[in-house]
Amino acid sequence: MDALSGAGLHVGAYAYARVSQGDPAAQARHAYDAATADGRHVVRLVLDLESAPPETTSGALFEFAVDWLEEARRSGCAPVLYSYTSFLTARFSSADRATLLAAAPLWLAQYRSVTQAWAPASEADMPKSYPWAAWQYSGDKGYRVPGIPGDCDRNLFRGDEAALRGFFGLPAE
Repeated sequence: MDALSGAGLHVGAYAYARVSQGDPAAQARHAYDAATADGRHVVRLVLDLESAPPETTSGALFEFAVDWLEEARRSGCAPVLYSYTSFLTARFSSADRATLLAAAPLWLAQYRSVTQAWAPASEADMPKSYPWAAWQYSGDKGYRVPGIPGDCDRNLFRGDEAALRGFFGLPAE
């Protein structure tokens, strides 16, 4: 266990999909290699899939995502898919969406407003369009993290602390 996970921090790596750059398996390997270059163990590898060149067919985009997720899994990381509901709905058939969501848990980027900060008041405020493991939403106005010179989005994990620890492969407390 490295110092970060030993301190209770949940470690993962994030890669933005570059369909136009070709070979998704090579991109996933590169993300993994970059994340683990210092010897750190990374449990989760996230594919950010929220755009593609207009000429990319749904089939090609689906193949790219599946190949990336499979290579991440072969690397020893449990993959996560990060995307928007509108992108998933517009670019994939319902069968392809089901396949992707079965291949990796969804970290959903869904904001109630792009102009006003907002935080959920109850379960009723949370998205219902897709099953999600984590949800990124607009943060409270003025929500700051030390070292970041601007307001930050917030993330909510669907589950308790024990489930979150399990999600990142950490031992139960």
